[in-house]
Amino acid sequence: MSPPVADRGLHRPFFDRCRALGLAMWRCDTAGAIVDEPAEPGQAGLWLHSRALSQVVSQEGRRWATNAGEGVDSVAPGAWIIRVSEMRRRRKVGGFLLLALSPEGLESSFFASACEVAGLDEAAARRALWRFARHDARSAAALALSLPWMVHDAAALSEHEAAVGGFTSELSRSYETIDVLYALGRAMQDIDRPENFVTLLCDRLHQTMDFGYFGVWFDNCNLPGLSGMRFERGAVPPGFDLDRLYQREQPGCDVGPTIVPIGGDSPHLGQLLLQPILTEQGRAGVIIACDKRGDDPQVSSYDTQLIGAGAAFAGSFAENARLYHDHKAMFLGSLRALTAAIDAKDAYTRGHSERVAHVARQLAFAAGFRPVAAERVHVCGLLHDVGKIGVPEAVLLKPGRLSDDEFELIKRHPAIGHGILKDIPSLHDVLPGVLHHHERWDGMGYPEGLAGDKIPLVARVLALADTFDAMSSNRSYRSAMPRERVLAEIAANAGKQFDPELASIFVRLDFAEFDAMVARHASQQALPAAA
Repeated sequence: MSPPVADRGLHRPFFDRCRALGLAMWRCDTAGAIVDEPAEPGQAGLWLHSRALSQVVSQEGRRWATNAGEGVDSVAPGAWIIRVSEMRRRRKVGGFLLLALSPEGLESSFFASACEVAGLDEAAARRALWRFARHDARSAAALALSLPWMVHDAAALSEHEAAVGGFTSELSRSYETIDVLYALGRAMQDIDRPENFVTLLCDRLHQTMDFGYFGVWFDNCNLPGLSGMRFERGAVPPGFDLDRLYQREQPGCDVGPTIVPIGGDSPHLGQLLLQPILTEQGRAGVIIACDKRGDDPQVSSYDTQLIGAGAAFAGSFAENARLYHDHKAMFLGSLRALTAAIDAKDAYTRGHSERVAHVARQLAFAAGFRPVAAERVHVCGLLHDVGKIGVPEAVLLKPGRLSDDEFELIKRHPAIGHGILKDIPSLHDVLPGVLHHHERWDGMGYPEGLAGDKIPLVARVLALADTFDAMSSNRSYRSAMPRERVLAEIAANAGKQFDPELASIFVRLDFAEFDAMVARHASQQALPAAA
């Protein structure tokens, strides 16, 4: 017989609660056979294990397994058996049979007969069991209604504790395992480039574990950069059709790990492990491992737990990346709508902010900015002219040369933009670029006349991108300048208007995408006239 309930960690929380309620507990399998018995010491334990009571309990177990299900039965005067089902993922995996006694039950002929058959002193057994004698028919019926909820809570707690305990145990096996999870945790910060995280996941698990082939497949993911991608390390054994086997088995791996025997005529192949990567949207992909090396070709609990942990990281990362991508798209879409509305005030500057943002980010990458910093430069480029919303249209649209007073109005737009954006916490890092993108390296710019390194770096990047687009675009007072002349002007003004180091990098950029944007914006500008 299995160890008593008191010794089994899986059901210990439920056992402890029942014992506190004065209930003795047996556990049965799905066929109704008793697999666990009460672990009470002394006279109480001997009576609970007596033949007479065991027969009653076994009969109740069979009734539960056949057709009675959950409920409560009076099995003797002052004694009731409460039947409760144990469920996991909506599947019945066993049952609990709980004895509730009343004071009258300890005085009944059934109690006396059970003591006699077991060779127990009736008075001593009654004293030992007195703490159980606290129930009546009404409380037994109430317990029959409440205990299923307690089973559910205790099972959830036990599963959680088992998962945490198992996870902790496996992590303690080696420093290398801990290092894998630590590395994955750190890599989750690179949320803007999900392929980097998955590459690291694939590399580290393949290096740490004994599988000849390791893959991370995103077959049901709508995240840019991951959708339809396969990240693979190692190689599948010769003659093994992994795609065919995956197509056959993948419908069954939507919840937890699936282990598939793949030996057949080639026993050395061992098993295939399919571990789903789950998000709130469902299964996004799967981690696949096969061709396990070493002394044991079978997938172990350590393998499933570590790969399961990797899948949990991947699922959380994919979900966070999806949310980040959605929020970023909404944020940038709002910015583009705002800047497009501003650019549209002047047909000659349509698309200006978008192009400046593109070129500024391109220069930032070329100058060695980190990806996140380069993306913030892009945001700053979209917003750099937001202050023009406060400049009179008569000045913005004037076809000829501006008067000194009109130019002073134009020069106010960086400060106006800064004032518009300064109370938005998420945009604090772009404010220096918005305010200072018209400063000059020689100190002759505006609004504050900063010079050299005193000008924020993002503003120096934007100054080049802004001037480049202005010279490359048609304006009401002149046509776009040829590319050679634009780059020559930038080179000539390095150290005067522009940061010389950035200028030398800028003139070597590839402007193919910029030219495509100019063409696209020009075609959009022509659409209203054609209509």
